[in-house]
Amino acid sequence: MWRKAKVVALPKPGKDYKNPKNYRPISLLCHTFKLYERMIMNRIKCQVERKLIPEQRTATRIKRWRNQRNGLSQDSILASMLFNINTNDQPIIIETKHFLYADDLALAAQDITFEIVERKLTRSLQELTNYYIKDQLRLNPDKTQICSFHLRNHEAKIKLKVE
Repeated sequence: MWRKAKVVALPKPGKDYKNPKNYRPISLLCHTFKLYERMIMNRIKCQVERKLIPEQRTATRIKRWRNQRNGLSQDSILASMLFNINTNDQPIIIETKHFLYADDLALAAQDITFEIVERKLTRSLQELTNYYIKDQLRLNPDKTQICSFHLRNHEAKIKLKVE
């Protein structure tokens, strides 16, 4: 009845196709399995959404469960919901703002000096790193970026130092 999923590797757009790291594995599931996943999701969606941390609830309202697929299993309807359930206990640090979308996280901090912002972001990143290690998750350094926005032109070239 159930057929094994076929796995196909597709090159990421705009990347060098000669480098194996630039390929995204896509699993092609059978239609019966997709239907079964959709039935499960429809049954548990409301209960799950009520128990998610506010940052994840906001993300699910912006883009529906079935469409949150970046970085997750590309063919599974339940993948993003299961990921959100698994990471629902992640620390939300009060001194920084968290923006979650599927398996992507943006941290933001605001203060009067760059040094204070650096300290806030460093503490938040350290706490999140401890959580990720404990839950056997890994940050992707290739996707990690730091940027600053300010109104002081004489400080335009300052680079934030977040460790």
